[in-house]
Amino acid sequence: MVAGLWRWGFEELLRRQREFPALDGEIQTVEATTEDGNIVLTVNAQWRNRGRLPIEIDTRKTFLKVYPIKPPLQIGPFHPQSLNPGYSANPLSDSVGYILEPGTDSVMQQCLVLPPGQMFVLHWGICIAAKQQAYRYLKSEMWCVRYHLWRSAAAPEATISVDQKQLDTPRSQRIPPTQEQLDAMLRKHLSFEINRFRLATSLWSEHKYDRLADAMIRESCLIHMRLLLDFFYPRRDPQRSRHQDMYVTDYLPSRTALSPQFQKLLTPPNWLQSYRDELD
Repeated sequence: MVAGLWRWGFEELLRRQREFPALDGEIQTVEATTEDGNIVLTVNAQWRNRGRLPIEIDTRKTFLKVYPIKPPLQIGPFHPQSLNPGYSANPLSDSVGYILEPGTDSVMQQCLVLPPGQMFVLHWGICIAAKQQAYRYLKSEMWCVRYHLWRSAAAPEATISVDQKQLDTPRSQRIPPTQEQLDAMLRKHLSFEINRFRLATSLWSEHKYDRLADAMIRESCLIHMRLLLDFFYPRRDPQRSRHQDMYVTDYLPSRTALSPQFQKLLTPPNWLQSYRDELD
């Protein structure tokens, strides 16, 4: 009798160990710079249920906290919780319930607007609900947390060489770019946007990666497409713009000397506005 009870208890212990919540995850980010210089950061938390039973998530307690890192820091172990969180969010606030099925991946997303030139620690925690049917023996809630160190690029410094006439120009009037700026735009920025757009389109339909990587490729492609459309087909008259952005009209101020085929390419197509509405 005693041996039978001992054996039953030992087998029950092994069964609970096999059915213990086995949750794993990682954080990835995708960023884009806005016109005012801030960073729109998309935080993707990919969670994997490696166990044999579904896991119910407490949507009210799941959180994302953002800790700005400011020097000086002491040498040695570092605990982000010792910092004051600059931003916090509840990514699942609109969800009534959230269940991670066994053997599957699930991506949770949260968008943030962060200032440039700073370093942050992203702290994402999901709470495994207590007393759920699959894990009745859990007496209290469990947590799975992940950290991710992210640093935004510094805001670009404008080093513009201007003459006295340009200095006397009112700030509400756009200053035409110099030849040095136009050359730098072609070499660094425009060629970068075109090459990244071509690379993203070539990988669009290959499906060689997981769903998260495919989504990042599509997002990258659409971001570069939006920037290229704004360059070749400005949204407003560049001469009336208060920004110092550069457009194709800065390189081709007069179209009369261009061939009819070239002029047709620079004419906004019929589908432009509908595409822009979708991209925006």
